[in-house]
Amino acid sequence: MFYIRRVHELKSEIDDLETHLSQLNAEALMKSLTESSMTVLKASLSQRYKKERPIIDSVKDLFDNGESVLADYPIILSTTFSSRTCFNSDTLFDYVIMDEASQVSVETGLLALTCARNAVIVGDTMQLPNVITEDDRVKLEEIRKSTNIPESYDASNHSFLSSVLATIPNVPETLLREHYRCHPDIINFCNQKFYGGNLLIMTKRNDVEKHLLVLTTAPGQHCRGHYNQREIDAVKIELKPLLDNFEETGIIAPYNSQVNQFRSQIPEIEVATVHK
Repeated sequence: MFYIRRVHELKSEIDDLETHLSQLNAEALMKSLTESSMTVLKASLSQRYKKERPIIDSVKDLFDNGESVLADYPIILSTTFSSRTCFNSDTLFDYVIMDEASQVSVETGLLALTCARNAVIVGDTMQLPNVITEDDRVKLEEIRKSTNIPESYDASNHSFLSSVLATIPNVPETLLREHYRCHPDIINFCNQKFYGGNLLIMTKRNDVEKHLLVLTTAPGQHCRGHYNQREIDAVKIELKPLLDNFEETGIIAPYNSQVNQFRSQIPEIEVATVHK
């Protein structure tokens, strides 16, 4: 009886929530939130910078006067590699926010940390890691062996993000759940395949069909050297007639040989590797 009653209570609660949500205008609420947030930001900036900020005359001024530059320009954009040399060695950032950390190498990520009081590492272990050539991998493994570096710092097998997670197992983590980019059909595949259904898909459907289309080529060995002509033929013969705008179309392939053949045979469409 307890479970029967509890199921009834939960269903009733779900019905109440769905009724409440159906009465809300999500677009209007999001627009209001965005406009209010921007108003608060502009008001704060106006209050802080009542006078015109000084113009930096040279790279030397930038390098030598880090603290005063940060007082007038509190947000600095840089690559991880250059973050250490933007200012002289005495300058520290209150926060270093490292974006796309799964694409950052361990050594350049560590460079960025040397000028940080606090760090926020933003990245996704489900995405592609940074590219390491085979020659670099051999060198990095030799360095690790000769200097007895812990496995969690292994730059040949870790991105900066995975290194941080391996080195500090209990580091505080926050999942950025809301997804605003892809069509629901596309991101829902990733959501179910890689994220356990934990993403909140914020994009909307429209009436256009075939947002996600799979063309399966005939089974067999179709390679010619280091590229697959059958896949190129499938794009030319089966897929191109379905496209109405080549300028807004891109082709992605995992290997440079395949990319080069696509560019040669279908020059009107932009082609690049997965990492590019």
